Amino acid sequence: MVHVSPRDMNKFYMRVLLCHRKGPQSFEQLRTVDGVTYETYRQAALKLGYLEDDAEWVACMTEAAAFKKPYELRQLFATIIVYSQVSEVRQLWDQFYDDLSQDYAYTYRALQGQEKEDLIQFKTLKSLHDLLQINGYTVADFDDLPQLHQYPELVLDSLLRNSLLRRELEVYDQSTLQSIVDQENQLNDGQRAIYDEILQAVDGSAVGENMFFIDGPGGT
Repeated sequence: MVHVSPRDMNKFYMRVLLCHRKGPQSFEQLRTVDGVTYETYRQAALKLGYLEDDAEWVACMTEAAAFKKPYELRQLFATIIVYSQVSEVRQLWDQFYDDLSQDYAYTYRALQGQEKEDLIQFKTLKSLHDLLQINGYTVADFDDLPQLHQYPELVLDSLLRNSLLRRELEVYDQSTLQSIVDQENQLNDGQRAIYDEILQAVDGSAVGENMFFIDGPGGT
């Protein structure tokens, strides 16, 4: 029997069943265990005990959740599901969802109801999706996870925001910007003080705490 990559989950778990079961004469029979026909080959393989449980990964995530930041925890989650044979990816996601999404839950704490829950889950999924892409995967490769296409309006909004950001970055000539930076040493003491204060505000993490006005005759 030919090798099948675990990345192709449907065929991979079908192969697991074919390697162990004798007698099924159809794909439906292959997914049937004790009279119950399961929706996926993975569910059937799990019921038959062909897959290891996820106790090791639960312990790993539990320990990491005690000290890692949410983004770091999402990095770990992505690594685990890509490079390890996790039997119940959705169960692992559900168990640690609050930890994985903690930063977004804080960011959108002022929102209410379903809008809040949808936005938090979308942002968490999108972050995981981006981390998976680094390893050549996407959220869609793990069909038991919630999927980005469940939030079409939020996906569109994210694409538009990225497009606007890219447009803003492309509109400025890099050589012109560099020539402005090169003139730093020509600033007088008053200009230098303002320049440094604005740069500190831009580089800082505080949002909405600074507002600057230019007050002077036109043309200066």
